[in-house]
Amino acid sequence: MKIAFDAKRALNNHTGLGVYARALLSGMFSEFPEHEYFLFSPKADEHLLQQLQGAFKLCLPQGLINRIFPALWRSVGANPQLRSLRTDIYHGLSNELPFAVHRHTRAAVVTIHDLIFLKNPEQYFVADRIIYHIKTRYAAKCAAKIIAVSNETKKDLIERYKISDEKIEVIYPAADTRFEVPVTADEIQRVKSKYNLPQRYLLHVGAFFPRKNHIRLLDAFHKIHRDTDAMLVLAGYGGFMLRKVQEHTAHLGLTNRVVILNRVHGDDLPALYAGSEMMVYPCLYEGFGIPVLEAMWQQAPVITTACSAMAEAAGGHALLVNPYEVDDLADNILQLLQNERLRNKLKQDGFQHAKNFSSKNLAARTMQVYRELTG
Repeated sequence: MKIAFDAKRALNNHTGLGVYARALLSGMFSEFPEHEYFLFSPKADEHLLQQLQGAFKLCLPQGLINRIFPALWRSVGANPQLRSLRTDIYHGLSNELPFAVHRHTRAAVVTIHDLIFLKNPEQYFVADRIIYHIKTRYAAKCAAKIIAVSNETKKDLIERYKISDEKIEVIYPAADTRFEVPVTADEIQRVKSKYNLPQRYLLHVGAFFPRKNHIRLLDAFHKIHRDTDAMLVLAGYGGFMLRKVQEHTAHLGLTNRVVILNRVHGDDLPALYAGSEMMVYPCLYEGFGIPVLEAMWQQAPVITTACSAMAEAAGGHALLVNPYEVDDLADNILQLLQNERLRNKLKQDGFQHAKNFSSKNLAARTMQVYRELTG
């Protein structure tokens, strides 16, 4: 088969969308090398490009207009290139497809991660929200098959866009393959020294957006900070809430107990998880929650949210909290800090659970969808 991907996120994005795309592509290249792969992207970060080991062709904008307006190229301008390749599958990896793509490939597939722009509209500019809505709704209607990253996202698609149940396949994502590699004690110490981290810390990983729930996490930590010598590390990658998080930390008098890291290098994340006492991820809403898997791969016990898709990601191997209740969050953090037996059980069970979410499994399930569509 000739398989084309919208690889913009894979080649330019360090957050969850990019992680999903790179994990899928890596699995495809390693498990199914007999197929031809074409990666469509307006540009490519060289470091991320080098992470993809396998045979593929990079397809960049052709012509002056397409190079000047890369967003337009992704929406319509790439169709002539796609048509000339005579592809069997075009897979949009992040909620969108080019308009009329079904006329230029045998079958179109789209992965839809979440509908946060509809469920938490206050986090988006009005223009962005309208654009996301138009693109996602079109992709959901146009695609021959939708891959949803969780049952939560599938439910949202059925409720919000009236998509039939049969059209949606739930395929859980995978963490980046680098998290599957055990981290040495020396590597943990190197990362702690690099970021000036304490020996004992609780970890939260996520961009600084309201749904990541940093403020309530800070309030919960404030309630128990005198009962532990561990510090709180907030590791993010951009987001407009950074200033507010910093201000709230100072307001609570926790400046000396909280470390705020913006733009942690991706290669350092496995050791950051491995060196933590636990990963605390009390997000209000996510399409899936890949940091839960990342932590489990590195045997960090996890506290996460009982609602949304995080409970799906945890699979019963984490402590689940009400993300709106500060006392519930504080009590569970303290319980896990004081119960070594529970921490060890969550480490071991979580690690075994994470093995089910490999890039190999993700690629195999997705390839099954392609084969069903093309016969």
